[in-house]
Amino acid sequence: MRNDPRAARQSAGLSGPPGWQLFAVYEDDDIVATGSLRVAARAAAAAEAGSAWVIAEAVAEKPGQHNPSLHTQLRAGLTARCQRANWIWRGFAA
Repeated sequence: MRNDPRAARQSAGLSGPPGWQLFAVYEDDDIVATGSLRVAARAAAAAEAGSAWVIAEAVAEKPGQHNPSLHTQLRAGLTARCQRANWIWRGFAA
């Protein structure tokens, strides 16, 4: 995994303020995934850059569900600080 400017072109919607780092996963010379990759790698890059915080999102689990992304973040040492509501626009009532 390398910090690669081509990752920014592939995931332009993920770009943020100056100083953000986008990552790419390679298979041989081809980028096969970009964006929020490997929580531990992102945390290490953040610490190296002098960041005091690492922030990530994962869908909350409902009873009987298992979200691997959430558990990956928890294993990496992140803690749940808040839960935001997701809203689905269904248009105006007739």
